[in-house]
Amino acid sequence: MMRLTKKQIINSKLVYLLIIFLTLSLFSCRKKVTDDLPFYDPVPAVNALLENGKPINIHISFVKLPDNKSNICKNAEVKLFVDDVYTETIEFDEDMSLYPASTIAEAGKKYKCQVYIPEYDNLSAETYVPQPVNVYDLEYVGIAGYDDEGCTYPAIRFSFDTDPDKMMYYQAILPRGSDYEYRLYNSIDPVITNEGNEFPIFSNEIINTNNYRMELSFLPGSHSSGGFGWVTNNPEIVLQFRAISEDFYKYIKQIYLYNEYESNIGDIINNILAGPMQTPSIYSNVSGGYGIFAGYSVTICDTLYPPER
Repeated sequence: MMRLTKKQIINSKLVYLLIIFLTLSLFSCRKKVTDDLPFYDPVPAVNALLENGKPINIHISFVKLPDNKSNICKNAEVKLFVDDVYTETIEFDEDMSLYPASTIAEAGKKYKCQVYIPEYDNLSAETYVPQPVNVYDLEYVGIAGYDDEGCTYPAIRFSFDTDPDKMMYYQAILPRGSDYEYRLYNSIDPVITNEGNEFPIFSNEIINTNNYRMELSFLPGSHSSGGFGWVTNNPEIVLQFRAISEDFYKYIKQIYLYNEYESNIGDIINNILAGPMQTPSIYSNVSGGYGIFAGYSVTICDTLYPPER
């Protein structure tokens, strides 16, 4: 067996000590970075969706790390302003676990809330409720195209009024049951493709007329065994067309992208009212904290009855 020289022994010990030092340094640096993360400190979040014709409910919570649930804030002082005029101070409701206002949201008005929480900076947010949109001339298209397996998929066409001189934002929802919606598929509508995705949320950025006829192709269900393409257990289609505030547009668009559009609009809406986990990557219009304070109006369109196969 070859014997190491004294110099080799010393060098090997130095290398061994260096490895131990670097290992400990890595662990200590990792711990230090983790301890310094600002997300360990609770941050207040304000969430509210103001729907035209319905009472205003505001949820206030404390956001922690992404793997922790938000804690409800019960001792906030919440003041509501309508068109810059103080309207009411809202108190916490234990049964509802939020701050319910007596004020009914109205289209065409601007809303602002100011939130004061002891030992925290003041929070504020404002939005507006847009006017409902006139939607008409609904049409069901049985065969809008063919998927990768050669099966057909349908679409609906409809017209809506808009103002080309003003940026306006919309959301089209095709409900499937109480909580889910049909997913857009292979959309060729230029307004939809201009958004860079197939999510049913869009603006009138490229519309230069007072009205627009849109086509939304979608996946209605599952393949049939008879080779007739896509079928569904619920043949009725009821389009919900929303005029939404700019803040709603930015927030929901990021939520769709974040969730990879799992066709669950019910959860998206309910999570906003329940105080969803807010992270710096998700859009927020709340000054002094996280959350979304946005408005919208809904137009419920006529029911479409696709022909039976």
